[in-house]
Amino acid sequence: MNFSRNNSIRNVKFLAVLLVSSLILLGCDSTGLQSERDNSQVLQEVEQFRSTYSSSLDHVGDHLEEAGTSLGNREAVKAGFQEFVQQKFGADSQTYVKATRAFEKSDQGPASGPRTLGDESSSLSGLPETVQGIVRNAQEASRESKSYAAYKEHLREVQQTVLDRDWSKNEKEQALAYLVVMEETMGFLKSNKHLVKQTNGATVNGSPIVASSEEEIWWESWGKCAAGIIGGAGTTGIAGAKAGLEIGTAAGSPLKGAAIGATVGAVSGAAAGAAATC
Repeated sequence: MNFSRNNSIRNVKFLAVLLVSSLILLGCDSTGLQSERDNSQVLQEVEQFRSTYSSSLDHVGDHLEEAGTSLGNREAVKAGFQEFVQQKFGADSQTYVKATRAFEKSDQGPASGPRTLGDESSSLSGLPETVQGIVRNAQEASRESKSYAAYKEHLREVQQTVLDRDWSKNEKEQALAYLVVMEETMGFLKSNKHLVKQTNGATVNGSPIVASSEEEIWWESWGKCAAGIIGGAGTTGIAGAKAGLEIGTAAGSPLKGAAIGATVGAVSGAAAGAAATC
């Protein structure tokens, strides 16, 4: 009788342990699935941002080329950007109003000169510490990379790192949006050298450039310096996104409305400034 009773107790305990283990595993699976869903939504919204940002740069570039001018012509840049937003969202839309206002607010003209520690800290002040770390990582990578291709590859690797972190959705979106801004802006400048004066010589500060391709020469002689200047300006639009500025269509995303205008205004001004500095 005691033996049967002990067996029953052991069976109950075993079933209890099995049940608890199953619930724990179910909870882990549920958390993992939720994380995957969140990351999927983050990537979707960031890719919307990439598409819109890249298209806006291309449209501005085409407008400048047709007008026979450059990124240094701020009125022409503004006109090209307004034309893009009007065609994409409509002149009567709130997105058009917010984007153009944000462009005007962030467009302080060509930004030039070396960035000091104070400048960098100021540009990062509106961002969460997690995002600040990604910005610093990208800026360090721009100094260490030997070519745009290597820099782009690094940015793509960091993207996966961000997705793997246990951060909020907004933090991930801001960090990824910054990586997108740097990749797309430098790619645009590399493909449109005629829109901004760029140094493409064989030396930097009197020292010969050791490079095996035209891309490496461009990066070492001008691109790397420009990335340093643009990197600070790129935080303007991302900090704006934190404040609920709007771009894209997904509800609840910080990449809405004015983020695109703030970014294009600040980055295009910085690119024009790089022409005088780098």
